[in-house]
Amino acid sequence: MTSPDKSVPAGAYTGNAAGNISALQSVTFESAQASVIADISSAFAGAASGSGDLTRTTQNVLNAATAAQTNAGTAGSTATAAQNTTAANSVAIADLLATQQTQANGGSVFTDNFNRSDLGADYTTFKVGPVADLVIIDGEVGLAQDGDQNSGYVLAVNTARTSDTDDQAVSAVMGIDRNSTFANAVLIARAAADLSTFVWASANRTQVVLGCAVRDGSGFRTTTWTTVSATVHTGDTLTLECIGSTYQVLVNGAAVTSAVDAGRTSPVGTANRHFGFGAAYAWNGLFWSFSFDIAGFTVVDLAAPVVSGTGWSLQCLSASVSAPSGELPFPAGTFDTLRLPASNVTIIDQGLGRV
Repeated sequence: MTSPDKSVPAGAYTGNAAGNISALQSVTFESAQASVIADISSAFAGAASGSGDLTRTTQNVLNAATAAQTNAGTAGSTATAAQNTTAANSVAIADLLATQQTQANGGSVFTDNFNRSDLGADYTTFKVGPVADLVIIDGEVGLAQDGDQNSGYVLAVNTARTSDTDDQAVSAVMGIDRNSTFANAVLIARAAADLSTFVWASANRTQVVLGCAVRDGSGFRTTTWTTVSATVHTGDTLTLECIGSTYQVLVNGAAVTSAVDAGRTSPVGTANRHFGFGAAYAWNGLFWSFSFDIAGFTVVDLAAPVVSGTGWSLQCLSASVSAPSGELPFPAGTFDTLRLPASNVTIIDQGLGRV
């Protein structure tokens, strides 16, 4: 194939050994590798602009970047390697964003990069249907491929951790897509420890669904609030935000659907601050479908928690503060932001940090 001026573009098929069909794959993955490295650079730029202690999340970025570069260099071998690369970068960025968000709001942050061999004791799983168990392979959690006899799903709730407030944002980075046309990956928010009640959002490659559920014997009775068409890919971040009675689902930070539970049909309160995720398998007699694997999982508070007892939190968000050298008090206006409400104390001068 030539252009109108008869020149041959780089990587074009020419029929000879240098430009045959087998060479096209290396051209494609060289482009993919450049894109991956650009994404890694963006992740580090985000880390540099963040505030607070980012030691843990920065290390996660370093680990993800190293794995991503390795995958990018060998991406020509399998499509799975390319998907792993995309997901690894997205997990690192999601971890950074979650940490920065909770620093702004107060409250807690929870992250799980699944860098281990099994899910662990912190999670309790609930299986519906003749499907396999959740397994972790190459840093992603999903249903095992062996042992799935018919349609079903497995939900996992973290019983060891809760958010500090009722307002949560639960996010998951979509991992490997194993023909997710008919099977949805699931996010769980505002859950009771035994999953007796919870709010859920789910997604496959073409659809996002939002609703609530009640545990009913060995299964779950679900209520669907809204279903919308949406495109979801490996590496995309699916987020379920719960603020007051309003629930919103976002893909890569862009809202795709929402609902209002005005009557609080799904309970809200301290007993309903657990969170989790789920994976599904679908079989219609002719075709099989696995939901996206989950490559990373984060939960952050979207509101400042109430301070119990005596406490306060001040912070400086200004880009620069003029401070003289030596052992002197902080300059006026140093602490420009009240990070958490003061409880049982009087703030005499916020800027100077006098409490």
